[in-house]
Formats: sequence, structure tokens, C-alpha cells
Amino acid sequence: MRPKSTDTREYERFAAYAANEAFYRGEPGAQLTLLSTPKRDEVRAVFNYARDILNKHAAATVNGLECRVLQQDEDAQRELDDALRNSSAYTTDFTTALNACVLGDGAFYVSHLDGQVFYRTLHPGDVEVLEWRADGQPERVMVQLDDRIETWSRESVSIEGPSSRQLAAPAPLERSGIPVPASEPPQAGSSPAQSYLNPYGLLPVVVFPNWPRPGSHWGDSTLEHIKAACRLLNERIDLLMWLVRVQGNPPIKALGVETTVLRTDPGEIWSAPAGAQLELVRLLDAETAGIHIDTIKLLLQVVKELSNTPSVAYGIGNTELSGRALELSYMPMTQAASVRRGFFGEAVRQRNRIILRMAEVLHRLDLSGHYETTVTFAPVLPIGLNGSTGSPGSS
Repeated sequence: MRPKSTDTREYERFAAYAANEAFYRGEPGAQLTLLSTPKRDEVRAVFNYARDILNKHAAATVNGLECRVLQQDEDAQRELDDALRNSSAYTTDFTTALNACVLGDGAFYVSHLDGQVFYRTLHPGDVEVLEWRADGQPERVMVQLDDRIETWSRESVSIEGPSSRQLAAPAPLERSGIPVPASEPPQAGSSPAQSYLNPYGLLPVVVFPNWPRPGSHWGDSTLEHIKAACRLLNERIDLLMWLVRVQGNPPIKALGVETTVLRTDPGEIWSAPAGAQLELVRLLDAETAGIHIDTIKLLLQVVKELSNTPSVAYGIGNTELSGRALELSYMPMTQAASVRRGFFGEAVRQRNRIILRMAEVLHRLDLSGHYETTVTFAPVLPIGLNGSTGSPGSS
């Protein structure tokens, strides 16, 4: 039996989140390499293919997302629809899926305001899982929300911060005979932590991986596998742009001539001593440019292949493809979306359970345990192109 491995992602994920966010934003320090001392007039631009690729995959993941209560309970469906509407469902779902693609992990937080249930995107860096269950689900979590910190278990919740009075919960735990969870002493100037029964019996936080990471509860970012190729791509494009700039005003090689007499004013006539030699230095010719362009095309293809993004997703390729050929062209993105939808769909189902349970408690309903929902997606491949219809994905 192999020795138990340490989940390094548990300790490294916060630094990884910051690095991935910087890369997605296209910050030069993240996407550019410096292999030598800067050249004069050096081009240092970022061509942020990574951002566009991740946007496409996030959109493909949530395309056509619909949620229906499994038992066809009208009250439950109405409460779910209200929560989705309160939460701007599509934009929030897309933002959460994009966060997961960029960071490697995604998270939902369910709450309520003025009796209305809603959910929001939660940065995974604001979630600390204090205990894991045997089935791999969080048992106790700590969440940082704006000006307060909440610690949730299925039995209790402890809130530290000025907004603790906003929680609609039963009497404090000490009045119920349930021990108060241990908490850190409040900092100077902060409100003391208050502890309550958890009226929902569920955690209002859902965390999920973008892509499975072996040996870890946490996920893998889509950026991790294309960073090196993106850096090399930017480096090569920048070098080519620098050569084009230099060749537009090329250096002059002069033998037997004082350089001070070589003026470039309009209409200037050059005079040189007999035997002097003047010639332009060609740093960029057709062969050299071809080498750079071929390398750029190769690196761009590597980026697309490693990210499962076909050229046809950019509208590049044969527009007369048959339906089957188009399906095969989209297959890398379709397969990647299917994997992401598996994790995202399960997270949405958990989120819906929390929404329905929270609505049941707040509105004093009896949903008879009808918390289960079906989550369906539209095909990644556009419907109607060349007769290709596809079938909606489900989760």
C-alpha cells in the first residue's frame, strides 16, 4: 500500500489563485519572459490568447443551463425560479464557471435578503474547509464575506463581524444546550463572534473543482497547461514586431565615412569620400520572417491543442463542413465541456438543494423533501449549422 500523500494544493492554492488571476488579466510580469537585457525600442506587448480561450470554455460550460425540480412540485419550482431570478442566474453562473477555469476551483454562496433567497459567486480563496467528510464533501467551512467571517457546520454557525445581526437564525447556541464552536478571540475593534443553530441543516457554501487534480480535494486551472506556450508565443510575436520596427528604419553600415554627415532630413543629399561604402543592414528578410511566422503558428496551435480549443471555434476553417465533420472539429471542446459540466452540474444541484431548503425555512413551507433538481445544458455545437442538431447534455 502506497504511503499517504500530502495534498500540496491545499497549501499552495492561494498563491496559485493570485498567479492565475494575473495571467488571465494579461499582466506583463505574468505573461512575458525576459531572457536578456532589454533591447532599445524593444516591443513588450501581451497578446492575451489565454483570456479569450477561457472565456470560450466558460461560455461552453454554462450554455443553455436549465434547472427543474425533479418531483414537479409547483411550490418548489416557484421558489427555485425566484431564487434564480434574484441571482441574475446566467451572469452569475457564467462568472462562477469562468472563475473555476481561471483559478482551478469555483464556489457558490447561498443567502437571503429581506426574505428573498439568492446565490452569488464566491472566490475560492475566501473559503477555508476546516473538515472534510468521508465522501469528499466539506463538513465545516469558514467563509470570508465582505466585513464578516462565518464558520458553518450542519449543526451550527458562528459569525464574527458587524453584520452578524443580519442572520435570520434561532436563539444562540448557549440557550439550546449545544456547545459553542471554538473561535479565535476577536481582534481589537471587531465585534465578538455570535453563535447560532443552523436552521437549514446544510452548508450554504458549495465548492467544486474545474478539473480533477489527483490526490487533492481541489481542482486544476485551465491555465496551468498553456502558460509556457503562451509565454513563448508572446515572446516570439514581440521579437517579430521588434524586427519589423527596426527594419522600417534600418541601421546603416558605413565604412570610410564620418557618421555625423549622414542626415535623414527630407531631401537630404549624402556626399561621401571616394571609396566609402554605405549599405543598409537587413535584419529581416523573407526567410527570417518565415521562420518567425511558422514558429508563431506552431506555438498558437500548441496553445489551442493543450486547451482543447479547435480553430473552428474562432470561425477559422472550412465553412462548408458537414454536420458530422463539424461535430468532429468541435470534439476537443465538447469533451472538455462534458468533464467541466459534470463537476459544475453537481455543484448546481447542491446549490439548488440549499436554495429550496432555505426557502422552506424562511417562508414556512412544506416541500416534503423535494430538494432534488435536474440540471440540463444545451449542446456545445451550435444547433442548426449544416443540419447538425445534437442533443442537450444533462447532469
